[in-house]
Amino acid sequence: MGTVRGRGPLRVRRALHVVCAVSIVSAGVVAVATDGTARGSPEARVAVATRSRMPGTTSRPGPAAPVDSSPASTVPAPSVPATTVPAPSVPAATVPVAVAAAPVPVPAPAPAPAPEGPPLPTLSARIDVPALSVYDQPGAPMATGALLPVTELGTARVLPVVALGGDWLEVLLPTRPNGSTGWIRSRDVTLQPVGDAVVVDLAARTLAWVHRGVVVLSTKVGIGAGASPTPTGLFFVTDVFPADPAGSYGAWVIALDAHSDAFTEFEGGDARIAIHGTDDPASIGAAASAGCIRVAADPLRTLAAGLPPGTPVLVG
Repeated sequence: MGTVRGRGPLRVRRALHVVCAVSIVSAGVVAVATDGTARGSPEARVAVATRSRMPGTTSRPGPAAPVDSSPASTVPAPSVPATTVPAPSVPAATVPVAVAAAPVPVPAPAPAPAPEGPPLPTLSARIDVPALSVYDQPGAPMATGALLPVTELGTARVLPVVALGGDWLEVLLPTRPNGSTGWIRSRDVTLQPVGDAVVVDLAARTLAWVHRGVVVLSTKVGIGAGASPTPTGLFFVTDVFPADPAGSYGAWVIALDAHSDAFTEFEGGDARIAIHGTDDPASIGAAASAGCIRVAADPLRTLAAGLPPGTPVLVG
C-alpha cells in the first residue's frame, strides 16, 4: 500500500459514502461504486478497472483516489454458507393423511301402516269467506248449512277434501252424525296439501303419526271403555290447545270433529272426542276412557307441536 501526498496514510479514518452504484457493460467499460461501506471492510476494496464520466455527471479536481492494482477476483463477494440456512422441514407426524371413512349403513324409514277404511285425504280447504255455504250435492240450488271460518275455539277452520267435482269440492264436516260430508264451492276456499295423518288401531291400542308416508311416532294409547267406546271412522283435527298438565286432560288437547256415540253432551257441551293426556298413567294401554284417546305426556307434546288443523285421523 502507498500513501497520498498531503492526505496521510491510505487507511482513511472515515467511511466512504457513494450515492449510487451503476454498472455499464459497453465496449469493455465498467464503473462500480458502493454505498455505506465501513472502514477496513471487504466492500471498501472494490476494484475499478476503468473510470468513465457518466452522462450528466460533473467532476471536480482533487487528489487521485487510491487504486488497488490487484485483480477484482481477489476480493470475493461475501457469501452465506448453505448450511447456515437449513431447509425447512415438516415432521412426518404433522402431515395429515386422508383416510377414507367406512360407509355407515342408513336404515330405511319405516313405511306407513296400510290403514283399513276410506283413503286418507291429500288436500284440505281453508275457508276464505265470512260464511261457507254447504250443499247436499254439486250445483244444488240452495245451501243446507253454513260454517264460520273459525271454530268455536277461535282456530282457523280447515276441512279435509274427500272428492273433487269441477268447481265443487266434497269435504268432511264437523257435525253430527260422524262421517258427514257436504259440497262447497272451490272459489270460497284455499286448497293446501296434506302431509300428515294419524292412524289409531283400537285392537292394538296404538297410535301412529305418519308424516309424508313415514311413521315418525308410534305410541300406546288408552281408548274408550266398553260402555263408552271410541267411535270409528275418518275424522280430522279441529283445534290444538294447552290444558292443565296436572289435570285429567294433561298438558294438551287435540280436539277432533268426532262425536261420542254414547253421549250427546259432556260438561255442558257437545260430547266431542279428543286426543289428550291423563292424570292416570295406568290407563295408557287400557280401555278406560269416556271415548277419548289418552296419550302419555311426552308423545302428546310431540303430537301437539306437529299436527296442524285439518290433519286426517283414521280410527279403526
